[in-house]
Amino acid sequence: MMVIYILLLSILKDVNGIDCIYWGEPFEYPLHNFTYENFQMEINKFPSYDYQDDMCRVEIYIESKSDQIIISFADSFQWYPLDDGEARLDFLITFDKNTLESEYFNALEYACYDVPQCDKLFVFNHIQWLLQVNYSIFENQLKLVLLKTINKTGFILEKFFLK
Repeated sequence: MMVIYILLLSILKDVNGIDCIYWGEPFEYPLHNFTYENFQMEINKFPSYDYQDDMCRVEIYIESKSDQIIISFADSFQWYPLDDGEARLDFLITFDKNTLESEYFNALEYACYDVPQCDKLFVFNHIQWLLQVNYSIFENQLKLVLLKTINKTGFILEKFFLK
């Protein structure tokens, strides 16, 4: 009898939709003194719900200057059309033309429909990877490409090669 009850619950779950994390607004978490365990505890507090006729969606956004991770679930962000299991990684780096200080932004978006709370599992499985990426070599090489001249006082931003 118990086996039939569990099977029935499983079938009803599949008919109703997928269990996704629900949080109506972006969740900001500081990168300063980041610990994976504390981050997990915070994300585990989020409620989940039965999301009808669509997929679970999540975006992980990292901004270097603000020292924040911003996690957005479901409908709390403008998402790109992705199929089940697809991800999109956007990377943007900006340079201040006067100081040449840089700021970078990462946005990793994912859509899934394979297992309950697959959006949360994606965050747990990819957050450390995103945080360990070191962009300093890329940043330094990009400065050399974007800058036309170098003098003794430092970089002079003469023009970008974008026309």
